[in-house]
Amino acid sequence: MSSRLVAVAFAIISLFSSYAPEALAERAHFAPSIGVRVGTEYYSWEEFDQSGSRLLRESGPRGMLAFSFGNLNRRTSGLVFRWEGRGYYGDVNYNGQTQPAPSVPVRSDTEYWGGQTELTGGYRFKDVFSTYSLDLLASGGVNGWRRTIANARTSTGTFVNGSTEDYRVFYFKAGAGLFHVHGNWLDYVQAGMKRPIDTREDAHLNGVASSIIVKPRSQMSFYFSWEIDHLDRQQERTYGITIYYDSLRFAQSPSVQFGGSVAYQPQSHQDTFGVQLGYYFNPF
Repeated sequence: MSSRLVAVAFAIISLFSSYAPEALAERAHFAPSIGVRVGTEYYSWEEFDQSGSRLLRESGPRGMLAFSFGNLNRRTSGLVFRWEGRGYYGDVNYNGQTQPAPSVPVRSDTEYWGGQTELTGGYRFKDVFSTYSLDLLASGGVNGWRRTIANARTSTGTFVNGSTEDYRVFYFKAGAGLFHVHGNWLDYVQAGMKRPIDTREDAHLNGVASSIIVKPRSQMSFYFSWEIDHLDRQQERTYGITIYYDSLRFAQSPSVQFGGSVAYQPQSHQDTFGVQLGYYFNPF
């Protein structure tokens, strides 16, 4: 009798020991993870007059740091989500001109710093295209930044006052993703459309006592990202690299009266190309 009990106990222990690693690995396939990403991005801001001629261009590198929490690495069909918060800073080149005509070229620097938070939700359909799973995604977020244009002089020596502008943009995104697993490697592509819901710009002009509030009109834009990750042997930590493109588009804002003048934000394009290094771990 005792020998039978020992045999049964041994069988149970063997079954558990063989199942436990698979169970832990399977849990890692859909459990949420915490991520930290650091990177650099090439930033561009352009403004255009009503004829489509470019008034100015700001461009240059910015640094960024991001944190995330979500389950976009799950291996099964079901709900997916990610929350992300990021901060960024950079001092870029300003290449513009005086207004009104006749215009004189102006070169200066523009300092940017800001933060963004975004929540993404959707559903994953496993292995829709062979071994590629399909995600249908929707996101909402807010991006706020301060744009400080330094004082400058024109090519003729005329002094030009700088300005400080605070932006706050609520936006919505809709898109799709393709998720693929091959061994300990994961790759994930996202693409879709983006549109501001509400935009507010507070312009603090030198020589003006109070800020001027304008509201650029919304236009549709595009976003794209490609993330490649590698899992460690225990599938508890992930290391990866992400390349991405993001954008915002604004039509000219309605004019605002201040004193004896009129202010408005011209048609504006924002484009960002970046690369990030990421580290993800599963705390559960």
